[in-house]
Amino acid sequence: MSVEPPSSALELSLSLPKQWQREEQEQVTAAFKEILHLRMLGETVSAEEMAFDLAIVPVGGVMARVSRAGGLRARAGRIGEQRPLSLYDALSQVVEAIIIGSQKFPALTLAELCFCSFELTILHSVTDADDDRASLPERIEIGKTGIMLMHGDGQAMLMPDLAVENAWGPVTFLREAARRSGIASADWNHENVMVRLFHRVKLPRLLPQMTEFDPSGINREDAANFVRTLEDPAKPLGELHASLDQDFVHFQGISIETESGQALFKVSR
Repeated sequence: MSVEPPSSALELSLSLPKQWQREEQEQVTAAFKEILHLRMLGETVSAEEMAFDLAIVPVGGVMARVSRAGGLRARAGRIGEQRPLSLYDALSQVVEAIIIGSQKFPALTLAELCFCSFELTILHSVTDADDDRASLPERIEIGKTGIMLMHGDGQAMLMPDLAVENAWGPVTFLREAARRSGIASADWNHENVMVRLFHRVKLPRLLPQMTEFDPSGINREDAANFVRTLEDPAKPLGELHASLDQDFVHFQGISIETESGQALFKVSR
């Protein structure tokens, strides 16, 4: 069920994410991860059940980055079409996009979740830029303004940092948004292309729950001890855990080659 956000200008101004306390910001990212976890389990959760203070505040949109082992694993964003979204609805829509996956980022799996870090960017002060295209480049403040460009065949959302990193001016920023959305760069000014400008606030990064185990670090003695333990059903696995480094048990599966062939032991979480 969607949650209707407050609609008055005063209520919207009071909910800008830059005014949230750090504890509230961390709570939002933790709530995002919890919604993602529950949806992966096939469960649904309402804003009331999540019970975090900012669930119904209006936001312009949300962008999420999920990283694993230092690399980008998933990315998705949502922006309000005609009016602000409640934060809960924005988070839920981004979660669905990550679960479905894309050509660039395959669907995130439950087994990966504990090894991932999460970074959320909250979009605010979203404005339609269709009323005066001639002055549009002048309304873009490099380093502070982001661009959302949409048309019938695609869309692109470019964060303010991108223009700074590439030393782009406002017009080049718009041209790049058009190109990344799948149309010619010069067509950002076409009447059938919708352009929105926004500002954003980055929330604190939520670190992985576990350090991912790197099997290349196992020495031969530990590997032999592990195999002997698997071969001895009478030996409690607790003894194995005590004899090896704690990170040793943070794996998703193990393949052991034997004289008779190959045996695969799978661990799912």
